[in-house]
Amino acid sequence: TYKDNKAAVAFSHIFLAASVVIVFLPLLSSLMATYYSWRLAFLVMSVYGAVIAVLCFFFLRETHEPQSHIGLNLSNIFTYYKTIISHRLFLGYVLCSIFMIAGESAFNTASSFLLIKTFDLTKNQFGLFITCLALGHLVGTLLCGRLVKRYDLVSMMGTGVTILALSTVFMTIGVNLGYASVSMIMLPMVIFYVGTGFVMTITAVGAVIPFPQMVGISSAASLLLNFSFSAFSSAVMSHLSTKTAGPVSILIATCGVAAFFAWFFLIVPNKDIKVMEAKLALS
Repeated sequence: TYKDNKAAVAFSHIFLAASVVIVFLPLLSSLMATYYSWRLAFLVMSVYGAVIAVLCFFFLRETHEPQSHIGLNLSNIFTYYKTIISHRLFLGYVLCSIFMIAGESAFNTASSFLLIKTFDLTKNQFGLFITCLALGHLVGTLLCGRLVKRYDLVSMMGTGVTILALSTVFMTIGVNLGYASVSMIMLPMVIFYVGTGFVMTITAVGAVIPFPQMVGISSAASLLLNFSFSAFSSAVMSHLSTKTAGPVSILIATCGVAAFFAWFFLIVPNKDIKVMEAKLALS
């Protein structure tokens, strides 16, 4: 429905609304885990899923106009994905998002073990900590929504990945110099999550710019890559020690710096690339 910067503004509003809800969930979950059975969380998720399904089925208006030249058999889907993933601008935006989510997943995998078992936080304190991260994401989304009205998508992505890289490198240096503490982890990670607000918002738009006639397929390709690397990052983190903050800080910093390099080497040089309408020969 929206294009380029207007789409980024629209996405920032959507993500902002989601962030407002998400902010309260970790604290709510910690209270549920403290005073009730852990099974209650799954009951809440089931009810939520059912409500969303009903709302989508009856009230969500369809905005997609089917493209008669796009076939959805398995062979064509692989062809579309190959074309989309090989586009340098798409790859640049998605790699920024991939490394951001990989850093998030590494932290999410390790954080409860590290902060509760190693640093002796209570469940409620841990829930409050995660709430602060969600607030950071909310602030980043709000700032991005404001700034993208005045600056281009490339600059906004650069702002996001710079925040990711600087915050995680600072945390890693501090932790590995012997200053490991809850504050040394919490403050950089809150700043990291401010950066995620920028990266998520801009990727949602940037990843589909090269393929205006295949928005759904390019979005699907982006999400497929994001979730795949998220799972991979969690798997890597699960084999690392959480008795100290060193391993997780190094892994997250690696992801933050990699996101910056993806922006610098793939998006910046190709920012003026001619937008390519995906015209695929169908068998």
